Order: sequence, then structure tokens, then C-alpha cells
Amino acid sequence: LTTSLWSCTDVFAASSSWMNASMCSWVNASAAVVSISASALPSLSSLAETYITLRGGILTAQCLSTTSASACRQLPTAGSQRVVLSPPLSAITPTVMVQVPKKTPGCVQAITVDASGTTGNLGFPWANVTWSIANANLPLSSELVAFLTQQNSLGTSYTVPLFQLPTSLLVPGTYYLSVRATNIAGKTAMATTGFEFGTNENIPLVDIVGPTQLVVYAQDGLSLQGSVALSPCSTLDVSTLSLRSTWLIEESQENGGSTVVEYDRRFQRYPLRLTLPAYALKVDREYTITLTASYSAIVDQTTAASAKVTVVVRPNVWQPIVAHVQGFGSSMSPSASSSSVHIVSMNTVFDASASYDRDTGRRDTLQYAWTCTMTPQLRSRVSTTNI
Repeated sequence: LTTSLWSCTDVFAASSSWMNASMCSWVNASAAVVSISASALPSLSSLAETYITLRGGILTAQCLSTTSASACRQLPTAGSQRVVLSPPLSAITPTVMVQVPKKTPGCVQAITVDASGTTGNLGFPWANVTWSIANANLPLSSELVAFLTQQNSLGTSYTVPLFQLPTSLLVPGTYYLSVRATNIAGKTAMATTGFEFGTNENIPLVDIVGPTQLVVYAQDGLSLQGSVALSPCSTLDVSTLSLRSTWLIEESQENGGSTVVEYDRRFQRYPLRLTLPAYALKVDREYTITLTASYSAIVDQTTAASAKVTVVVRPNVWQPIVAHVQGFGSSMSPSASSSSVHIVSMNTVFDASASYDRDTGRRDTLQYAWTCTMTPQLRSRVSTTNI
């Protein structure tokens, strides 16, 4: 085997079919990397098969340069033997996300637990998903422990499934629910979320539509839609009350703290919709945006509920500068790498002041460099003295 990439089945054998479409390459004289084909993923449900078999009669010891070719051909070949599989060299660590209502009144029969947004399974069923729960002040009931034990024994799939947590297993108080996910490469991550059970039935159920973490560009601005509903056992008559809601934007700091970000409230035409214009959020920053709502004249922890979303503003890695060259009454260069061809018969002024930085929207921070290149056909006929 002298090529850099070769079919793994030329050297190795596996009991399942995933090896058939896989390619291998040597790392050194005793190790090879296996690249599993996407078409083989469904046939490999787990890495329980921790070894494969080296085919006998194929590999020999490395032949030294001082050894003759005839002597090299006489070297004995290795017999059939087990080869240990190791995890991927740069396996992806899972990103675990779990959502539950932050406050649930005692009349609700079940709480929806949603960790379906968890990613990083490498295209395989999860190797392990484990749930755990803790009460801030009280020991857990044996029935609750048994429920989670049963949930952990259901097996795994390509997604972390939703499930309903019966509130009959809970007593009023604050709980911390954790989920730990492990992929086939042995990489593990965990997420924990807190929630309150047995809260005031008149506290509204507040949510921000969409995922709890967003990645945006600064030039796109941001629009969030909130929703507020009453619990099934609420005694409030909303026809006689006014909904009070507020949005809070906090920018995360390197020291672990945060600062409140003021925003232009002229864009807030609807109380449950937050609209931020382009560049209201700064690039390479992380923000926490909170919606708090209440039907009470006094908004505090006993009457209000809130929902949060994390917003990460990433830079434009691809073409961060937009170059506009104005001439002849139109934009000649709509991007930093494009160009236009025009016939010039008079003195012409080129204006690039409309260029801007996508990440900040600013023009005053740009530096300009002009070049003029002539085609070979024109060099002998056109004077460049005045260019």
C-alpha cells in the first residue's frame, strides 16, 4: 500500500458493513485513520465494536533502504489479529440545551421537558443520555427518582426526546433539572436549568418565540416576539386588567458581570415585540435579552414571570468590507472583489466614500488604496502621465 488513501477493506475486516465504504490512510508505521463514509452511518449504531480485524498475509515489516528488494520480498507477513479502535482525533463535543417553563402553578398536571435542540451526536444515535433532578430545599421522593431511572433506561435515538414530567411527583419548591449527553466518540456535555413548581396560579406563562440562543450579524438588527398566556387554573379576568411587560437587554462582560444596554424605544410599537435596528448590537459581543410580564399593577417576583434568550453577534468572516465605487451615476463595484467596465471619454471622478464596514456600519474607519492597471493592448497607445 503506497497510496495516501486506500480502501480499509484491503487491510481490515469488521463484523458490520460500515467498513465497506470507508477509506483509510497511514498516520505512521503502526497506526491508520479510518474515514467513515456518510452512506455507512446508518449501519453503525454505536461503537460497541471496539476492535476490528487485521487481515492475515497482507502487511509486512517496513523494509529498510539498505535491504535488497529480493530480501524485502522474503519478509514474513503478519497474521490475522485484532486492531484496537480509538475515538476520532478531533471529535465534536455536544452542545446540550434543555428547556422547561420557569414557573409552573400547582394545577398543571405535567411539565414539558424539551432537550431536542441538543446537537453533536456526530450523525449517530446518542451513546448515553442521563437525566437527574435536585430540589433546592427538600429530598426527592422515591417516585420521582424511579421515574427518572425509567426515563434513563428507555434507550437512545438520534435526538434527545421530549417527555412529560408528572407534577404529582413534585412538591412545591425550586428544582434543578440536568441532562448529560454522550456521543459515540465519548465526548460528554451537560446542561442544567432551574424551575419553580407550585407558584401563584395568576402568574402568567411567558415565552420568547424561537430558540433560546441566537447567532446574528450586526447589520441584520434583531426582532423578537414574546407571548404571554394565563395558566389553566388562573382566577384572573384579563378583560379588566392591563398587561404590563418590559424588555431588558444586558451585555455580558469578560469579568462575568453584565451591563444594561439602552435602546431606542421608538421602535417598540407592540409591547410583546422587540425590534432593534442594524448595529444596535455590537459585533463579537454576547447579550441576554429578558421579557418580563405581569397582569398586576405591582410587577415583582410574586406577580411576574420572565423568559430569556441569549444573542451572540458574530463578525462577517467572508467579505466584511463592502466597496462601492461611484462613477457615471451608478455604483461600479457592489462588492470588495467585483469590478465594472466603462468607456471613458472625459475626465472622470471616482468616489468610494459609500464603502462601509459590514460589522460596524462605519465609513470613517476605512483606509483606501487605488490601483490602475492597463491591458497589454492599451499600454503602447495610451499615455499614463495624468493617471
